[in-house]
Amino acid sequence: ELSIKQEQERKRRQTEEKRAQQRVKEQEQQKQREAVKYQKEIELLKKLLTQKEKENTIIKQEKEEFEAANHRRRSRIISLQPEEKRARQRAKRQRVKQREAVKY
Repeated sequence: ELSIKQEQERKRRQTEEKRAQQRVKEQEQQKQREAVKYQKEIELLKKLLTQKEKENTIIKQEKEEFEAANHRRRSRIISLQPEEKRARQRAKRQRVKQREAVKY
């Protein structure tokens, strides 16, 4: 009777050990699946980040080009103003000359 109980106990322990090993194995497999999942997420996020950085670079370049064009346009307007002043002064001198010619 004792040996039957000992045999049953031995079998019970073996079964528990197998279950424990199976649990550990399943946990390891789950960890591995999660690691793969997270790795894929990381790769996707890196791609998105790279894409956003490229978009931001393009936007920055477009902004710089726009600002440079504005600067050129503004400096062209500023450079035109002295010419306009000279033209107005010439016209004014001509009117003064015409008035003086009419007086005499």
